[in-house]
Amino acid sequence: MIKVVVAGVVADKTGPWLKQALRAAGVRVAEEEERADAVVGLGVEIHSDRPALNARGGLGKGKLAQLQQLTKAGVLVPEFLADKTAKVPWYPCLGRRFKHTGGKDIKLYLQPTDINYQGASDFYVRFVPSVREWRTWIWRGEALANYEKVLAHKELLDLGVGRNERNGFGFEYRDSESYPRAIPKVAVDAVAACKLDFGAVDMLEGTDGKFYVLEVNTAPGANGSKAVGLVKLDKRIAAWEKAGYPARG
Repeated sequence: MIKVVVAGVVADKTGPWLKQALRAAGVRVAEEEERADAVVGLGVEIHSDRPALNARGGLGKGKLAQLQQLTKAGVLVPEFLADKTAKVPWYPCLGRRFKHTGGKDIKLYLQPTDINYQGASDFYVRFVPSVREWRTWIWRGEALANYEKVLAHKELLDLGVGRNERNGFGFEYRDSESYPRAIPKVAVDAVAACKLDFGAVDMLEGTDGKFYVLEVNTAPGANGSKAVGLVKLDKRIAAWEKAGYPARG
């Protein structure tokens, strides 16, 4: 019996969809952790002596801590400044918060005075000129599905910074013939660097031809309960339960 622990606004829909799919696959889903044989975390850190997936799904200082962890592992990320009291060395840059959903925290600073006008952020990220943005779902070293962020609602384009939902963008599934070959390896390395069992990796395809990891989502949103990434993740979790909850290799 599995307990699915959900945290975060984005996971409010993904969590119920995942639970429903697991039940349909014959997996018993516990409502109380005390009755569970194993635990699956969506966006949370799990403290349990039971077998667990994504026990490290919650990081102390959120996205900054994750960028630092990725950098330490040699994964390419945009340059960032952790000390918000230090002088920002490059412009334009993006101001970020430690914890956020849907890119609602992003502030665009074109020059030093913009920080005075808009207020300081928790940390700063160098702006990376890009041609496309991708999201790849990963399960234990396996790429499950690749999506491209595309403009779905042009009328929302000027309502924010970045390719996010409130700015009119959405995810569109891409088959194996429609995405760069480098993407799965970059995403696998990013999830491994964060010591996670699964995650959805957001990355920029820079104008310089490099792929920059923005973050590893531990409570990824999905385009409905039938989204390819979510469906495949469900099957992997169901197989994990059937196999007796094996540890990550």
